[in-house]
This record gives sequence, C-alpha cells and structure tokens, in this order.
Amino acid sequence: MTSKNTSTRLLLALWDLGGTQQEVKKGQLTKRIVPKSQRVADYQGIFEELQKQGAIAISKSKKEYSLTSPKGLEVLGEGLRSGDFKFEGTIVGTWAANALVKWISQIDVAVTDADVPVNGKGADTWTNKVDLMPGGTPDRVSKYTQRKPIDLKTLGSDSMVDLVTLWLKEFYEVNNLKPHHPLYPFEESELRKYGKNGLTVREALNWCAENFKVEEEILPQDPLQRFYLALERESKVDNGDYLDEKNNSLVIDALRFGFQSLKGQTLECETSTGEKLEKLTIEDITDVEPKSINQGWISFKIIGKEKDKSFKIGVAVLQYLHGRAVGAGMWRLIEYQTFDITRGCLVRSKANKIQKNWDSYSYLKKLVEELGGEHVDLKAEEVQELIYFNAVYQKRESYKLTEEQVMEFSRMFTRQNPLLLEILSDPSGYIDDETIEGEELLNDFLNPSIMEDTDDSEDLSELLN
Repeated sequence: MTSKNTSTRLLLALWDLGGTQQEVKKGQLTKRIVPKSQRVADYQGIFEELQKQGAIAISKSKKEYSLTSPKGLEVLGEGLRSGDFKFEGTIVGTWAANALVKWISQIDVAVTDADVPVNGKGADTWTNKVDLMPGGTPDRVSKYTQRKPIDLKTLGSDSMVDLVTLWLKEFYEVNNLKPHHPLYPFEESELRKYGKNGLTVREALNWCAENFKVEEEILPQDPLQRFYLALERESKVDNGDYLDEKNNSLVIDALRFGFQSLKGQTLECETSTGEKLEKLTIEDITDVEPKSINQGWISFKIIGKEKDKSFKIGVAVLQYLHGRAVGAGMWRLIEYQTFDITRGCLVRSKANKIQKNWDSYSYLKKLVEELGGEHVDLKAEEVQELIYFNAVYQKRESYKLTEEQVMEFSRMFTRQNPLLLEILSDPSGYIDDETIEGEELLNDFLNPSIMEDTDDSEDLSELLN
C-alpha cells in the first residue's frame, strides 16, 4: 500500500475502535494495521503526519491515540472516496469489511424538499446553509445530485435496488474486489420486497449493514491444498516491477520471511554459482542494533553457524537510484563493529548501476575487497516466489492456515531459493564490473582503440580514392 492508503487504513481502524469517543491504545491499533513482518517504528512517520494534519491526537505518553472531529473524519472520508484507495491482495480482512459497512451505514445525508419542512426548516435551508458550507462539503453532501437539494422521499422497490447497487459499486471499486454480481451478497428479489416498506435512506442502509453477510468460502480440507490455493491467488496480484525502488520494502519483507522459514534448519547444498553450504544452520533473524544509528538501512541480521563457525550477516536491500540513499546504507554496512556483524551483504540489482563518483562505490570496494562482504544480484524471478509466500503468510488466517503450516510448506521451496542461498554462501571477493558505471565512456573518449583508428583510416582512404 501507498502511504496515503496506509493513512486511510489507519484512520479507519482508529474510527472502528471508537477513537472519536475515547483514546485507543497503541497496541490495539497497530495490531490491525502493522503486518507481523514489519515494525511499528516504520509507521511512526504516518502517525506524525496525521497529527500535523490535525486528523489524530496523540497522548503525552505516546501510547494512546484518538480520532479528531471533524478533521479526522473528513480526512478518513476523503481517503475512502479516493479512486486510488484499495486493499492489497485478493482478500480483505474481516475487521476492514465490517468497518466499511459500518461507515456506510452511519453516513449523514442532508435532505430537504420544496414542500415538506425538515426539522422545522424549509427548502431555503439548502440555499442558506448547506450550499454555503466551506470547501467541498456541498459536493460531498449532494454527491449524486450535482449540488441540487435532495428530495425527502421514502424509497420504493426500484429506488431500493438503485441505492444498494450504487453503494455496493463504490464499495467494491474502492476495495478492488469483483463481486459475483452487482448486488452481491443481496438478491434483487429481497431488496424489492423490503423496499416496499417505505424506508428512508438511513433505514435502508442500516438494514443493508445488518444483513451484509458474505457466505464463508468452502476451502479444501487438506492444509497443503489450502496453501497452494492461497499461493495461486497471491501470484495473480500485480505488485508492479519487483525491482523498482518503490518495492524496496516488499523485497525486504520477502527476504526476511524466507530466512525465517529456514530458522533452525541445517543446509547442505550448493548455490547456482557453485559455492557449497556445509552444515550451515540459521539460528535467528533479528533487527539491527543500535536502531538509532542504523535507522533501518541494514534491513536485518542473519545469525547462524557453518561447520561450528559463527556468523552474523547484515543484509541491506538498496534498490534506490539516488547516490545519497545508496551511500547512506553502504556506509552502515561496512561498520561491522558498530552493528555487531561479521559480514555485510548488499542486495541490489546489477541493472541499478553504482556510479564510480558516488561515495557508495568506495564503500563497496571496502566491503568486498577488505572486509569480506559481498554484493548479491537481485533478480525478479528469484525474489517473486518469496513475495508470494510472504503474502500467504500475512493472509494465513483467511485460508485457515497456522503460522507453522505456512512456514513448513514454504520451506519446501525456500531451502532451494537461489537468492537466499547466495546471500548465505561465502563471498566471491571481487566486484562484478557489470554493476559499476562511470569511467568507461570517458576512457573510450580519451583512449580510442587501435581497431577504431584503423577502421576510420580505411574508411577515409576509400572516400578520398
């Protein structure tokens, strides 16, 4: 999700937990929005930005949050109505679906009619009050009437069907879901029957909220079959280019999950480049301390042993295109003593060249040539399966899978994943020229080859003759 989508999801969770009436504990909120593979600290910037906007209030202890009114509700409403807002994956969590249904059912609708007074006020209420509200309020209140007053009429069979179709269409579009039919989970016949009761819009939406019940999917009895079903669905999710710098966190989460699945395992195998792993055991996957200095640049640390020799590998995924960002990660990766690592590993696609005039180039030379570290090429085909496994892990409850089952089933593949094995293997000790860029063009210009001179001379002779 984008940061804007994450902000909207955070506000929705806070609202659903009663954040407009009471302070909500940090643990309750983060449990809903922070995946297990990520850290609460990664969301701190979003909390602070929402506080600056006036959308949320944070207690002095930093442990309770509340949703402000009306600003917080306005920001939440705008986020939900945004055409860019959507949930990732193919399954929306129960809390999110229920919260959205509750939100829809509690939307205030301003109504008026030329002949029937509303709460003692006539049609001039719209002209004198609603239409003069600041910002985009009149447009939001009269979204489907183009700023015209909303007639105060009860619903009939046709209008009941139209209303539910309209709201469900927006609900499914916002959440990037495809229903079985436009009125799902309702049937047109039951809506028409209920619409004959002369309901107001609010009564109709309340009825929809109370009766919005999706049939539970019938899943295979065999856990392994459920795992493959989940894997098939997650493989169809479009995450864009895995090697794009925008997906840096996605790659980090996938790698961390892959190594977590191998925790406690002893590996005896060979990498795709011929290096052997002999009696290598992964003992733990940890965050990198001190966090105040690392600031998340070294993604995580792999702790283990190979033939009774301990190792602590600091892994940094740095797909960034800007030299300063790469340098910020690289200088930390060579600080072995500061971060208590025995080897630094840069994970970066060879296609993302490191310029020779960047500071990170000198850091890379020191890492590889002096400190025994390495640069592992990030390939889309090798990381994509890890992304799928991690997605299944995050949605395991929807497929009635336990944490242990997902780890066990994923391990059948992660034990042989070329990217994971390459990170664990002994470094080559040299820098691949394909990863570096900068001086070649200058050298070609200053020192043209003899062959090029000969060709040019022959061409010139032919032309003169």
